[in-house]
Amino acid sequence: MKAFGLISLLLVLGVAAYLMVGRGPAAPGAPASSQLDQAAGARAMEDKARDAMGRADLANLRTQISAFQMNHGRRPASLDELKEAGLIAIIPAGLSYDPATGEVKAGQ
Repeated sequence: MKAFGLISLLLVLGVAAYLMVGRGPAAPGAPASSQLDQAAGARAMEDKARDAMGRADLANLRTQISAFQMNHGRRPASLDELKEAGLIAIIPAGLSYDPATGEVKAGQ
């Protein structure tokens, strides 16, 4: 009987050591490392898409400011004036506009 207890204890300790080292299956409910890599990749792609959309918004606003200036002979006093003129549907958040120079920049 003592030998059976010793063998079971060694077996349990071996399995525990195997799992603690990380070679065994992940704990139930824990994401696998490939899933973590995929999630990080998805977040990176979302960030790139958000940046690209921000650049596109800036380019569109600059184009619409130029169009307003060509039609009215002056720069718009604010981005709200572009919206009122029907050149843009919404004013993207987080932008600053300088009517003296006509520059639109990200950040306030």
